[in-house]
Amino acid sequence: MDKIVNVMNECEGIIVGCPTYDLLPSSLYLSFAQRFLAYELSFRIKIGQVKKDPHTVAGLIGVGGSKHDWQTMSLEGLAATMFTQSITVVDMYLATSVGRPGNVLIHKDYLERAYQMGKNIIEAINTPVEERKWLGDPNLGLCPRCHSSLIYPGEEHWDGVKFNFECAVCGAGGDLVKVENGKYKFVLAENGLIRDRNINEARAVHLQEIMETRDNFMSRKGEIEEEYKRFREMKFETIK
Repeated sequence: MDKIVNVMNECEGIIVGCPTYDLLPSSLYLSFAQRFLAYELSFRIKIGQVKKDPHTVAGLIGVGGSKHDWQTMSLEGLAATMFTQSITVVDMYLATSVGRPGNVLIHKDYLERAYQMGKNIIEAINTPVEERKWLGDPNLGLCPRCHSSLIYPGEEHWDGVKFNFECAVCGAGGDLVKVENGKYKFVLAENGLIRDRNINEARAVHLQEIMETRDNFMSRKGEIEEEYKRFREMKFETIK
């Protein structure tokens, strides 16, 4: 894990390709990526483990043997693993109906798309950080921030912040608006990026939430000690 993350933290650009199982990226990849929290890039830079912010950009490819309806959280699941490494996704696409080794070779458009993604990554690397932008399909997804398709009715956050609708991936907030062609567009609120998970400072607010939750529990822990002990001492049959 250390070796892989250390190399990643020196890369200016990466491409992540991952097979889809049961709507999501492979659990093998997720079990690796969900350990990124211990390697939060902004923290490693702060304590001197990483000397220079690589401002890494990424391209994501989800791959599965079905159409989008059975890969609905593939790209979104991959994108959700980029935050703690402060990686900016500039392109992603879903390769559908690719279910066997070599299957992709009969889809020449996917090979061309992968080549274009490589070019997009190089273009992003050669662009000043503050001028970088989305280089993938402009019509991909609903969220104008991260191009996810997963928009859900918003609920009140721990500190009272609330949006009518939110992006399940990046946390952008706004409204679903019906446009002239009858389709819906996700329009960001004026303050819609205050919880953008791509921004280090916005993720720091989540840390405050975790700390407040911990403090609240610790202050009331005495109320549940007896019941907690009862549950911990329970014994259950196991499969042998």
